[in-house]
Amino acid sequence: MEHQPGVEIGTVVGNTSPNEFQFILRNFWARTGDIVSVRMKVPSQDGDGTRTVLAWGRIVELGRFNPFLPAESGQELAAEGIQMLDTVLSLSRDQVQGTVLVLGCTSESKLTSMSPLSYPVKPGSQVIRPHALTVKRVLTGGEEHHRIHLGTLIGRRDVNVDILTNAVVARHMAILAMTGGGKTVAARRVITGCVQALLQYRSARLTSARRADGNW
Repeated sequence: MEHQPGVEIGTVVGNTSPNEFQFILRNFWARTGDIVSVRMKVPSQDGDGTRTVLAWGRIVELGRFNPFLPAESGQELAAEGIQMLDTVLSLSRDQVQGTVLVLGCTSESKLTSMSPLSYPVKPGSQVIRPHALTVKRVLTGGEEHHRIHLGTLIGRRDVNVDILTNAVVARHMAILAMTGGGKTVAARRVITGCVQALLQYRSARLTSARRADGNW
């Protein structure tokens, strides 16, 4: 089964687009950097109907506010030195709103083929925190080939980030990030992984070339 069930963590709200949408998050159910999905309908290729897809995105921002605690109340409390517990103001109705950058969409039956999303996400849709195996399949394609382990996703320690060794050694590679973003660490892991893959390949060739009597 390709698509593992996830957990509902929020609801899409406000104005949406094929590139970005906002949602209200269940408190403490996700973090910045998490990968989420939304099940939605888009126009079919021939334009005479609709088809169901999974829109994938990354949480790029989280904001928190309390609609029952206006700024004027906070100003008065600070000026008078009054404790919140001595008032009737609510401390338990915080709302967390997230912004999601859309990565693309896939069909529910084929998670390894992602295409651009060409229709806005529907407000009111449920936002899903996918299973770790589902996220890994979407990001890596699920091919069983030798890979170099780089680390884990931000906010998802259960999702490994691995890249194909053949793709790295067969082409040029650029590592782009801001200062302090981990370029040196990533480069060191890529180089180490390539060296280990080369040594494993050489060892396998030497072992297969050895004769049954123990001579070369």
